Amino acid sequence: MEGGIADVPEATNGDYVLKVSWTGQTDNKVEIRHDGLNYDLAGYNYLLIDFYMTTNLFAGSSDPQIGIWDADWTGDWYPVVLVPPNPNEWYTLIIDVSNNNQTGLTSIYAFVFDHMTVDSGTVYIDNMRLV
Repeated sequence: MEGGIADVPEATNGDYVLKVSWTGQTDNKVEIRHDGLNYDLAGYNYLLIDFYMTTNLFAGSSDPQIGIWDADWTGDWYPVVLVPPNPNEWYTLIIDVSNNNQTGLTSIYAFVFDHMTVDSGTVYIDNMRLV
């Protein structure tokens, strides 16, 4: 979606953002899969993802979690360093990948939001990058 139009936040890099919405997730968990990639983790320390939530998905949660789960990655769970505390602000999610030296990866099996306290929500994602 083009950022900065209607209720869509301005993009953090370029003109467009990815919008993800869901309803009726009574298990308080959402997983987003992405195939068709080609990337290496070798030589990188962090996966950074610009993230914007329109409501506080984790208000009152005792164990809020955002991260990458992928059985093809060495060590299959990579949590973010800090779950964003407030809605309606861009945050850069930081995922430490420094111990993973894999190459030739082609997907992200699940970008996970878990232990949410709401069953519906909308998030925007922008500028996913390895540094």
